[in-house]
Amino acid sequence: MIELRTDPRQETVRPARRYWYEELRTPRVGVCLHYDGSSSDAGGLSWLLGVDVHASYNLYVKDDGSWGIIAPLHLPAWHAGKSRSSDPERMPYPNNMANHAFYGLAVLTNGQVDVTQPQVLTAAWLTARLFAKHGWSRTDELYRVTTHSAEAWRRGRKTDPEGSNARNPIMSADDVRHLLPMFQNVEAL
Repeated sequence: MIELRTDPRQETVRPARRYWYEELRTPRVGVCLHYDGSSSDAGGLSWLLGVDVHASYNLYVKDDGSWGIIAPLHLPAWHAGKSRSSDPERMPYPNNMANHAFYGLAVLTNGQVDVTQPQVLTAAWLTARLFAKHGWSRTDELYRVTTHSAEAWRRGRKTDPEGSNARNPIMSADDVRHLLPMFQNVEAL
């Protein structure tokens, strides 16, 4: 059994520019998981905090489980692009508004390198804290954890965070969903 022994360490970062929207245009409905496409934590952070990047996430998680905030949590990050709800009944949002409807959470890895146990645990812990913020159940509303590949339109346009090999995903929504019930008494983020 895997467990989180202490709260993961939060890092403070300062992006070179603001790659996020100025206001939230639709209610939050969940958390969208990604990988950033980097081959190392240093490379991922360098890219995400750089001047010429035109993408962002609200949260990132490094290999050792440490994490940070890039785009303020109350604002939508540029993480999903063209999108349509994978579950319009339970997670309705206007087309192309997944950036606003979901928090963007990225693990710093790419389509060839599996996430580490500390990354998955921290991703689940952060997701549980976002669930606590909104009063979402960590047992009955697991559908609120989705992926970039599930929300991107046209379907198949993006493969993160699973990667291109469906039989051996880099990380899946279920990896995080299965861990959420462990974090019933977490502080809201």
